[in-house]
Amino acid sequence: MLYLIGGASRAGKSLLARRLLVEHGVSGFPLDAFMMAAERLPGHGFAVQSGDSAYQRATALWPFTSEFIFTAAAQMYDYAFEGDYLLPRRVAVFQKKYPGLPTRVVFLDYAQADPARKLQAIREHVSTNDWTSQLDDGALRDLVHRQITFSRQLQAECALWGLPYVEVPVECHVAALARALAILVRQDGGAG
Repeated sequence: MLYLIGGASRAGKSLLARRLLVEHGVSGFPLDAFMMAAERLPGHGFAVQSGDSAYQRATALWPFTSEFIFTAAAQMYDYAFEGDYLLPRRVAVFQKKYPGLPTRVVFLDYAQADPARKLQAIREHVSTNDWTSQLDDGALRDLVHRQITFSRQLQAECALWGLPYVEVPVECHVAALARALAILVRQDGGAG
């Protein structure tokens, strides 16, 4: 079983992937880290600019992302990929292209978030190793606003393509992640 967890930065994708590993033994891979490394390769051929939105970056990198996911999933059993490089429209087409590859999907976002509360929550839960710890409040505020916009795009696309979307409110993220996990492990009561 292939598990795809998409959504905006700071929505809880990595936490959900960790729960999938701990509670159901499903290994995972953070697409964000892989793609950031791939973008830094000289001559990589990706049409990505530093000022591009998350949506533009995900669109530009999708041909590589989809082939990477398919190739890796074909080699492994029960594997999760998480990252903001997954877009509902692309995932829906991927599922149709590979109907023999059992796939479960969920998108986590915060389209309804209050920007000030989201910024405060990020600051309260950031570790020194977290990339957001390097951002000043102005840069983090800009990031939050961009990610709320991205969340709204993903929410609309999930509705259009019939894919599961879970809003992750600051005040009850644990319950939202539990709902998302239930979506991923539905049907047979297990993870695969």
